[in-house]
Amino acid sequence: MLAFSPQLSSLVALLLFATAFCSPVGSQTRKRQTESHGAFTSPNNETDGFYAIRGVQGSGVQSRYEIRTLQRDHPEMWNLFLLGLQRFMAVDQDDKLSYFQIAGIHGAPWVPWDGVEGEGNLGYCTHGSNIFGTWHRPYLALYEEAVQKHAAAVANEFPADVRATYQEAASRLRVPFWDWAMIPSSGGVLAPSISAETAEVTFTNGSRGTIPNPLHSYAFHPFTPTDFPFYPVTVWPTTVRRPTSPFGANSTSANGEVNADLTGNQESIRRSLFRLFVEPLTFQQFSNKAGGSEVGNLESIHDIIHVSFAAGHMAWIAASSFDPVFWLHHANIDRILALWQAIYPDTYVEPQPQSGSTYAIRQGEVQDTSSDLKPFHATSSGAFWTSTTSRDPTTFMYTYPELADRPSNATLIRRLRSLYDAGSALPGLDNATAAGIAAAPTSAARDWLVEIALPPAAALGSSTYSVRVFVGEPAGADPAAWARDPAYVGLAAAFAGAGGGDAARGEGTVVKTTVSVTEAVARRALEGRLESLEEGDVVAFLRRELRWRVERDFVEVAVEELESAGLGVVVKTAVVKTAAGMGEFPERVGEWRVYEVL
Repeated sequence: MLAFSPQLSSLVALLLFATAFCSPVGSQTRKRQTESHGAFTSPNNETDGFYAIRGVQGSGVQSRYEIRTLQRDHPEMWNLFLLGLQRFMAVDQDDKLSYFQIAGIHGAPWVPWDGVEGEGNLGYCTHGSNIFGTWHRPYLALYEEAVQKHAAAVANEFPADVRATYQEAASRLRVPFWDWAMIPSSGGVLAPSISAETAEVTFTNGSRGTIPNPLHSYAFHPFTPTDFPFYPVTVWPTTVRRPTSPFGANSTSANGEVNADLTGNQESIRRSLFRLFVEPLTFQQFSNKAGGSEVGNLESIHDIIHVSFAAGHMAWIAASSFDPVFWLHHANIDRILALWQAIYPDTYVEPQPQSGSTYAIRQGEVQDTSSDLKPFHATSSGAFWTSTTSRDPTTFMYTYPELADRPSNATLIRRLRSLYDAGSALPGLDNATAAGIAAAPTSAARDWLVEIALPPAAALGSSTYSVRVFVGEPAGADPAAWARDPAYVGLAAAFAGAGGGDAARGEGTVVKTTVSVTEAVARRALEGRLESLEEGDVVAFLRRELRWRVERDFVEVAVEELESAGLGVVVKTAVVKTAAGMGEFPERVGEWRVYEVL
C-alpha cells in the first residue's frame, strides 16, 4: 500500500477510479545464422532449415512468475535461470540462436533472421501497430525456449543426488516478468536482482559463489560499432542504463537513478494501467498507440518504462532488446495483455494499415489476424505465427499466476484490484469540499487526467524524449531530478527508433496519451490549496498550477520546439461510480469533459 495518511487515502478514494535506423554498413556482409548451436541443439525445431518456435516442451503449461517471486519461492529455478541466461549470453554471436542474434531481431543490426528478408534501417518489431502485442508474443517464446534449454543443460550437470531436483525445476522454468506497476514490499520498483552487479548462485559442483549478474547487462563479444551506427550506442561495448556520462564510451549504469525515476512515475502508471482495464475499450484501443483510445493505451505505458532508463540502450527501439531488462519488461506487457484478453475475450486484432514500416512490413500495408508475424516460424517448413495462432498464451506452453487456475471474471478482477487499485477498499467521501474529509461515503468519485498530444520522436531529431507533468512549479531546473520533485506527477514518452527508425511509428503520427493527476488534486486539497473539489474549482486550480516540461537526454528542451509539431495539453474529467464489490470494476458515468488549460 502507498504510504498515504488516512485522510489522504480517503480523499484519493473519493477522486480515483477505484473504490479505480543509418544504413547497416558492414553488418549484412558478416556471416550470420550458422547452424551450430552449441548446447542449444534442437533438430525437431529445425528439420528443414527454419527454426520452429513451439514454446518449452515436455512439462505442460507452466507459469511465468514475477521476478521477486521466482527468486524468493523457487530457488532451484532461480539458480538455473541465472546460470542458463549466463550461458545463453556466451553463445557465439554468429549463431542464429545466440542472445545477440535473437535480441537483434527487434532492431539493429537490421539484418535477416531465419531466412526472412527485409529492407531498411528498421527492426522487425511492430510499434504503433495493431499487432504490437501479438508480434512480441512469439518473440518472447523464442527467448524463453533458448533460456530454458541452456538452463536444462546446466541442470544435467549437477551431482546425481540433486540432479533430479534441478532437472524437474528446469522443466518448469519459464522466464519471469517484472511487474513495475505493483507496490513492492521492499527494494524499490526496480527489483534489486535486476540492478545488482553480481548474483549469488549454486554451481554444478555444489559450491556457492558469485557471477556477473546476467540481468544487469550484456557484454558484446565482440563489440562491432557498425552493428549500431547511431551515437552514443555505437561507443558502448556493454549495455548501459541511464548512463553516468550520457555520451561517453566509459559510461556505467546509474540503476539507482532509474529506480528513482520509476518510483516517481509509478503512482500515475499504476492508475493509468488500472483505468485501461476499467474503460470500455476494444483490443485495438487497449493494446497500442494507433488504436485511438481516449484514456491512453498499454503501448504508451510500455514506452514510459523504456524511457525511464534514460539515454541508455533501453531508450532506443533499435538497441533496447540487448538489455536483459527488456525481456522482463516485455514479459509483463504480455502478461497484462493476457489478463485483459481473459476479461474481454470477444475483441481482438482488427485490420489496420500500418502507419510506418518495419524491416518486413511496408508503410500502408494492412495487417490483420492472419498476417504473418515475421520472422517467427511456427513450422520448420516455413509457416509463420499469426495473431490468430498466437492468441492464447498457453499455445506456447506458458501462463501467468493470475490465470493458472482459469479464474472467473470476478476472481480475476479481484486479483487485479488487489494489485493495482490500492485505494479501492477505502470509503468514498463527499466530493464537494476539501473540508468534507469526514463526510459520509458517496457512490461516485471524479477522475482527473492530463491528456497530451505527443508528436513523434522525429520532431526532435529522432531522439527519445519525454513530457514531464507537474502540479505546481518544479523546484529545480535539472531534468535528472524532476521525478523526485514534490510537484512532479508523471510523464508521457516518445520512444525513438534511431537512425530513421522512428518511421516504425509513422513520421507524422501524433499520439494521445494521458497522465493521472487525481492523486495530485487530492494532496493539494488536503494542503488547503483548493477552495473545493467542485469541478469548476479544480479546473481553475489546474489552469493556474499545471506545468509541463520537455526533456531529452537529461537536457530541458523548449516546449515551443514541439508545439509546431502538434504538442497539445488538455485536462479531462469524468465521474466514476464505485464498484459494489471487489469482484467488479468501477464504472465511468457519462462522457469525459475536456478543458483547455493554456
